[in-house]
Amino acid sequence: MPLLRSTETLPGYYEWALRRSRLAVDPAEHFLLEVAMGNLDAALMLMRWHRGKRFDCERTTGGFLPRNDAQVSEICRFVTARDWQAIASNFRAAETAWAHRHGLENIWRPKPFPFETRGT
Repeated sequence: MPLLRSTETLPGYYEWALRRSRLAVDPAEHFLLEVAMGNLDAALMLMRWHRGKRFDCERTTGGFLPRNDAQVSEICRFVTARDWQAIASNFRAAETAWAHRHGLENIWRPKPFPFETRGT
């Protein structure tokens, strides 16, 4: 139960996934998590490290893309432009789609992302 309780918020999940978990975190998921937390320097570092390898921030959205690649590519552009409004809209749309896919749209209530509450 303590593990579940510690991951019920985005900051709780961030702490668990990147600091306490022994599981490897996918680089694209790590990037999206850093952006959601408002850690711009870490996100930019991951963009540099993984450009052309794990995820490609310059990839076009045409054709087949593995899970999250289209979103990662779009978020990379928003991070580069420091367009936090577009990042929030993208994340909110992804959350809404996820809630709908799992039949939770009637009970899901969006909360601000950490970067929205810190005034990034």
